[in-house]
Amino acid sequence: NADKPKPVPASGAPYATLDDLCETHALVLGSPTRFGNMAAPLKYFLDGTASLWLSGVLAGKPAAVFTSTQTMHGGQETTLLSMMLPLLHHGMYLVGLPYTERALNETTGGGTPYGASHVCGPGAVTALTDHEKSLARALGKRVASLAVQLASCAAGARGRAQDFADERYRQPPLRGERGFIEGIEQFVQAAHVARKAPLQPA
Repeated sequence: NADKPKPVPASGAPYATLDDLCETHALVLGSPTRFGNMAAPLKYFLDGTASLWLSGVLAGKPAAVFTSTQTMHGGQETTLLSMMLPLLHHGMYLVGLPYTERALNETTGGGTPYGASHVCGPGAVTALTDHEKSLARALGKRVASLAVQLASCAAGARGRAQDFADERYRQPPLRGERGFIEGIEQFVQAAHVARKAPLQPA
């Protein structure tokens, strides 16, 4: 059955479900490059997030992207941009790396304004350079900081809305509200009187 959920593998790469995305406060998405694009398995996964798009559950949450290529010009920036497009459709806030990050000006390996990256080189996988590590940490910190700020703002807005509602409840009604309330009271009274009145023969 094609609709049957696939089991979570016991081992291998980190595995995410749609429920994980629903519960997240922020998302950092990564993929190796495949001809300047995100890898097909990630594209397949994102193509299956239509239900989240319909519900808007990811809207207003911060997100960032990262990648790795074998060569310096292996399509890092286009791969990062390809991952951004679905996130924009979900209404997420994209976080990048500003040139105020010193490592972005000094790196001779990975690192872009669009997200963190690594140039692994041919043969054995090489370790991240100090600049690549610095930029990866900076990106994660920016995403986490924005997630905290957004959560704090949302909590503050809910508190202010409740305070306003409590205060209005204690205040006498405004002129427009008073007219509306009086109209409702008159309608209820008229309905009450009509219900008590005896039925008249036709």
